[in-house]
Amino acid sequence: MASMTIHAAMFDLDGTLVDTLSDIAAAGNYTMAQLGRPALTIEEYRMLVGRGTTWLFSRALGTDDPLLLTRANEFYTRYYDAHGTDLSQPYDGISQLLDSVSAAGLKLAVFSNKPQRAVDQVMANIFSRWQFDVVEGYREGRPLKPDPTVAWEICTRLNIAASDWVFLGDTAIDMKTARSAGMFAVGALWGFRDKAELQEAGAEAIIGRPQEMLDLF
Repeated sequence: MASMTIHAAMFDLDGTLVDTLSDIAAAGNYTMAQLGRPALTIEEYRMLVGRGTTWLFSRALGTDDPLLLTRANEFYTRYYDAHGTDLSQPYDGISQLLDSVSAAGLKLAVFSNKPQRAVDQVMANIFSRWQFDVVEGYREGRPLKPDPTVAWEICTRLNIAASDWVFLGDTAIDMKTARSAGMFAVGALWGFRDKAELQEAGAEAIIGRPQEMLDLF
């Protein structure tokens, strides 16, 4: 890594930049209650985060019924729009990391499977002091991670080759996205998954604190 030239950093959002798990669980359990289903524990939500809300509710509800999943997403969005950052906080050290990479002149991007509106809400309420060049959440008709299409589109928009990016994320989905896109995959141990999952998914470096990312380049 020391011999590589890094011009940009791409970040996952939930579990990487910000601990959103309590807000996700609150919105999820509001949804479950509206549908007459029992609440899930926060640890159950921890293992369901990362593939988008439709996948989350398909597992939580045990169904692939598109009408039921649409209703679930509507309830979830209604709650999350009103309370999506009530409990969320950036992880310790993230502010300093963003200060450092910004001062170094790196381009910054967020690529999340969270719906675009929810991503925009989190970014506006928690990360407004930093200038992110591109912020991409899920929009209908667009592929979710680990498909690298959106990551490549971000590269094109900023005119930076994929090999000049570092991608920081906390799940196997993130590591697979980074590797498929041709970016340097860095796993975050402070997030929603463990070291074994990150290693198995192809993480090229694994760090325990945000500032350790600066030692990689």
